[in-house]
Amino acid sequence: APGSTQVAGGGGTYTIGSTLFLDVNVGYTRQRLGAQAPDVNGTNFGLDVLRIPGTNGPDFLQSGIPGFQINGFASLGNAQPANPFLFRDNQYVASANLSWFKGKHSFRTGLDYQNQQLNHFQPQGAGGPRGIFAFNGNATALQNGSTANQFNAWAAFLLGLPSGASKTEQLRNPMSLRLKTYALYVRDHWQMTPKLTVTYGLRWEIYPFPTRAEVGVSRFDPETGLVYTGGLSGVPKDTNAEVGVGQFLPRLGVAYRLTENTVFRGGYGQSADPRPYTEFRSAYPMFNAVSMPQGANPFVPVTTLRLGLVNNAPTPDLAQGVLPLPPNVAVSTYPRKLDRKAVHSFNFIVERQLPWSLAGSIGYVGTRAVGQMGNININASAPGTGDAGRPLFTTNAQGAPVRITANITSIQPYRTATYDSLQTQVTRRSASNVIGVVYTLSKAINYADNDAGPRIQYEPEAERNRGRAGYDRPHNLQAYFVWDLPFGREQRWATRGLASAIFGGFQLNGIVSAMSGTPFSIVQGSGANLNAAGSGQVPDQILSEVAYPGGIGLGNPYFDRSAFAVVNIPANQPQRFGNVGRNTMRGPSFHNLDLGLFRTFSVSGHVKLQVRAEALNALNHANFANPNGDISSATFGFVTATTGTGERTLRFGARLSF
Repeated sequence: APGSTQVAGGGGTYTIGSTLFLDVNVGYTRQRLGAQAPDVNGTNFGLDVLRIPGTNGPDFLQSGIPGFQINGFASLGNAQPANPFLFRDNQYVASANLSWFKGKHSFRTGLDYQNQQLNHFQPQGAGGPRGIFAFNGNATALQNGSTANQFNAWAAFLLGLPSGASKTEQLRNPMSLRLKTYALYVRDHWQMTPKLTVTYGLRWEIYPFPTRAEVGVSRFDPETGLVYTGGLSGVPKDTNAEVGVGQFLPRLGVAYRLTENTVFRGGYGQSADPRPYTEFRSAYPMFNAVSMPQGANPFVPVTTLRLGLVNNAPTPDLAQGVLPLPPNVAVSTYPRKLDRKAVHSFNFIVERQLPWSLAGSIGYVGTRAVGQMGNININASAPGTGDAGRPLFTTNAQGAPVRITANITSIQPYRTATYDSLQTQVTRRSASNVIGVVYTLSKAINYADNDAGPRIQYEPEAERNRGRAGYDRPHNLQAYFVWDLPFGREQRWATRGLASAIFGGFQLNGIVSAMSGTPFSIVQGSGANLNAAGSGQVPDQILSEVAYPGGIGLGNPYFDRSAFAVVNIPANQPQRFGNVGRNTMRGPSFHNLDLGLFRTFSVSGHVKLQVRAEALNALNHANFANPNGDISSATFGFVTATTGTGERTLRFGARLSF
């Protein structure tokens, strides 16, 4: 998987006058990243050598050996759907800033520009660009007999009787996307009095609707059940999407020096939700997925290798600007009118100089990500209604049937994510030593982490997703130190001679981390009888309090597993979600110590050589991962893995400075 990154940049500052300055910066980055197995060499092994119809294709990156997945054996051929891929991306950035100093004011204004250009080949659907055949052995197993084993699977492979076959074709190469961002700002740093400083400003940002290199993007419109491609068949380049006039984002900061040793600081600012439009990269009709799933009789192969992959689905016509979305094709899209929200950040901090060369601070820091964008399935149904209950299993505005039974992910504002924290810090600095301790008490609440979609997508039940964020750690203690040992020149002891040569120049440093564990959810992965298309099930909590024995490993549960029960609803009863909330449990805590011992030698003049020895996870402490939270699993409630730092790692290095 070779990669090449090229970066070019330039900048300049022009002094217009004694109080007026202009600075300009421009940059360009080109990335070429790719991966391809050795068999991707231009030879269509599947089509021309093995004579299997439907495999490979005309593009060089479609060459190579198809994949053969045989139960009980390592795969043959190239059975990794994500391979090969090729990215050729360009990014252009520019900024210009004008600074003006006037009395007690320091004014600054400027603009930012970003232009990201994606050019990708990555048909990473289920079957990859060459095709993949699966062999579970049912075709050679005895009906009403023993379950098919690996020998049945091998026999089915030898006879060319696959239980599944699939392939993904990328219809446009490359998949291109053009993403631009514009911003303007103005700011004033005002020294109102010798003790009071106020910084205030306003920023404007806009994220224009993206395009491709040759046409506009393809956007699915749930109101019509159609996919619109900008620039084709009379469809506007922006597909009639609206992004508004941009966002005005105020900022305010205040610093007040109460005494020579005490300073109060506070601030508030808004930032635009930065979610880019990257989901348009591979939106329908960019791909054509050929899938031959198992039929009603599992003992009948889906095809034979002699017949190969048979594409019974029509290939979409890329020349058309308006296409109906096939009922069983899942797609990601954005609302026609995207109301991008903002993140509100605020803080109030007290800093004080303390005796014994100590400095401390304590304060409140919080954020409110209002309407944080998420991956929202707008085609999720209520429990018990299945595909027929999906909102898009209906008719469009013109009365024509739509009948979409796939998940439709709309990237749109969802709910508010919050973060509140008490942050403290104490540091001590001397001429050669630094020591610091930082402690944070915090609480983070959201409905889904980062780009993950909520587990329960049915909108009337959305509040069930509210809970502690997956990265929430209520207690976070970090301590660090850098200590120049008191030996050698300009130190207390062994300042000259042989003792200085032996003991001088050493430095000891370290970082100590101690944090609460992260939350995890109790879920029910199978046997749910939920029949709620697009959502996952959760079990019932039948005990009001859950005991935490804190065990590690199989047979030693981390929590009381009997506190939860599977929701298994009889067929004649109404389906429902379980009562367990999201991220109600918390996993093992995290502890780590990193140490370093450095020694610096003076080679000559200004030339110095520093030799380093470092121990990451110096105590070789095992930090354990969260237990399995799926009540449907045999390992439910057990911790079976470690996480984080891993075992102790020793690292040695040298640094020459001149």
